[in-house]
Amino acid sequence: MYYRVTLYGAGSLEPYGDARSVIAPAPDAARVAAGAMGGALKPVVGREVLKPKPGAEVLARFADGAPAAVRNACGKGRAYTVGFFPGLEYSAAVRTDAFDMSKDFDAAIRSYVAAPALAAVRPAVEASQPTVEGLLVKNPETGRQAVLLMNWAYRVAGSKVVGRGARPVIGPVAFKDVKVTVRGAGAAKRAVSAALDKALAVEAAGDTLTVTVPDLAEGDVLLLE
Repeated sequence: MYYRVTLYGAGSLEPYGDARSVIAPAPDAARVAAGAMGGALKPVVGREVLKPKPGAEVLARFADGAPAAVRNACGKGRAYTVGFFPGLEYSAAVRTDAFDMSKDFDAAIRSYVAAPALAAVRPAVEASQPTVEGLLVKNPETGRQAVLLMNWAYRVAGSKVVGRGARPVIGPVAFKDVKVTVRGAGAAKRAVSAALDKALAVEAAGDTLTVTVPDLAEGDVLLLE
């Protein structure tokens, strides 16, 4: 371990920049080289050198050559083991008083979190911005469908004085030209944006629809027609 973290519970978003919580500087040997599972990174929290059995597939290695991520066959599925804390490492950059969720999430680290799922299935709704969550819903009576978009990106926009101290002012981040891919919705000629009150063009390719939302604030509903 290189940094002391709360092992259990999610009651607060603890910072990773407190010098009092540093156990030891992360050595260069702990760097993870880019590999089949994700990009390069240097762990902030810690690492565990893996000792895979014969037959295991090594997907990433630390700079000293030790396995950092492995995959094993498990019945009809596959089991992934990662020798660091990908979820904590992915969130490390936003655990500050000046975070910007539209910029601070590293795609190279995100791959270690999402790659096992994406290797098996693609989401029904996928946005070009990783902080935008999408759901495809269908009315069972009318058959009409809609795409719900939720933008979870926030950033520190400034600070305000509270008593004798200062408190960060946190606000949402709006995006321009968000590309939304919808799978399994069937045919649609347009998508009507409830937030923008306008119809958006739809590009169809097989069972996949693509819509570009010109302005996305905290959320939107796209009615497929």
